[in-house]
Amino acid sequence: MMDDLAAFADGGEGVRQLQWQALRQADLVLAGGRSLYRSALSVRGDAPTVLFPSGVDIDHYAISRTLRRPNERPVAGYVGVIDERMDLTLLGDLALKLDDWDIHLVGPTAKIDPRSLPTAPNLYYPGMRTYEQLPATMAAFDVALMPFALNEATRSISPTKTLEYLAAGLPVVSTMVPDVVADWAEVVHFASDAAEFAEACRTVRTDPVELRDVRAAPRRRRHDWDTIVSGMADQMDLVMAGRFRAVAA
Repeated sequence: MMDDLAAFADGGEGVRQLQWQALRQADLVLAGGRSLYRSALSVRGDAPTVLFPSGVDIDHYAISRTLRRPNERPVAGYVGVIDERMDLTLLGDLALKLDDWDIHLVGPTAKIDPRSLPTAPNLYYPGMRTYEQLPATMAAFDVALMPFALNEATRSISPTKTLEYLAAGLPVVSTMVPDVVADWAEVVHFASDAAEFAEACRTVRTDPVELRDVRAAPRRRRHDWDTIVSGMADQMDLVMAGRFRAVAA
């Protein structure tokens, strides 16, 4: 379970019922974030349910570190789907507050009218990039953004991009998404509005990457794909053998 699909704007009661039915019928549910895990437990009770944090290929994103070059103007960037989870008002205001920076919003637009996207001379929408292109894309950033709205659609998200950004060697500025606050408070910088985002971007741009790596290191092994896959396989074997134990990987 990677998303609470029923919370999305196009979810509706039908999706909610299908999601509830799937959670009730599954022999084992693997949840990709804390909030999703709690949500699944509320439906499943004592049925086998395990929290597995999202995984990333750290080595893939670390390529970004070797590609990074100084920018003429600082760049704050976001990589991902641009949809109802984004705080578009925040982004428009941030472009004004950071008028001496460029802001790159890299990814496809989905489920929202493209005409609703904020515009500004320093606000760019390069479009979608392939997985292979992401390290080079992030290498152009000085600061990574997670400008999520705090709404029903983001209540249960646990953004994989947090670790992707950190693996790329980038400082991260985010809104107060519950799972990000719970898991990454020692590494990610939080802001509530455009003024705080702008101040945080200017502050963290020069933070030493070595210190950030040290703070992120204790969590890195938990997010390694080999660790996650091994733990999932173990839990499936336990359920098949009727010996499930509720231990988070």
